[in-house]
Amino acid sequence: MYRAVPGLRSLLKNFLASLFGLLVGVALIEAVLAVLIPPPLHYRYPQPLYDRDDRLGWIMKPQQHAHAIDRPVITNPLGLRSPEVAPRKQPGELRVVCLGDSQAFGKGVAHDQTYPARLQAVLAARDGSRPIEVVNTGVQGYDPVQEIELLQRLAPTLQPDIVTIGIYLNDMG
Repeated sequence: MYRAVPGLRSLLKNFLASLFGLLVGVALIEAVLAVLIPPPLHYRYPQPLYDRDDRLGWIMKPQQHAHAIDRPVITNPLGLRSPEVAPRKQPGELRVVCLGDSQAFGKGVAHDQTYPARLQAVLAARDGSRPIEVVNTGVQGYDPVQEIELLQRLAPTLQPDIVTIGIYLNDMG
C-alpha cells in the first residue's frame, strides 16, 4: 500500500520552484555576459613571420602577406608594415617615422586604422602644400631599446624629419 509522506508535495513544489528560479537566473546571467563580453578573437593565418637578428632579437620578414589577428598585413622590402619607402625624399617632403611595438604596428587593425596611417591622413589634410609620408616602423613585442636600435639602423635610409615613439604601460618594466 502506498502512503503519502506528510509535506512531501509541498517540499517537491518548493524544490521545483527553486530549481526553476536557479535556471532562470543562470540563463539571465548567461544572456548578460554574452552581451558584455566579446567573443574570442578569430586568428587568421599566417600571422607575421620574423627573422632572427643578433642586435634586435627579431625583425619582421620583408615583403610578406600575413594577418595581424584577422586583418591583412603586408610588409615592404624593409620589413615594415608601411607602404614602400622611396630611397630619396621628394623635394620639400615631410617624413615622419613612428617607432613602437604592437600598438604602433597595429595588431588587430587594418593598415588604414594604424596610428601612423591615421597620422598621415591628418597631416595631409592639414597641409596639402607638400608631400607627407609617415612610416610605420612598429614591431610587435619591441621595447624602447629595440625601437631606438631599429631607428639607428633605418635612419640613413629613411631620413626622417620627425620621429615619434609610442610608449605604453607594458614598456615601463
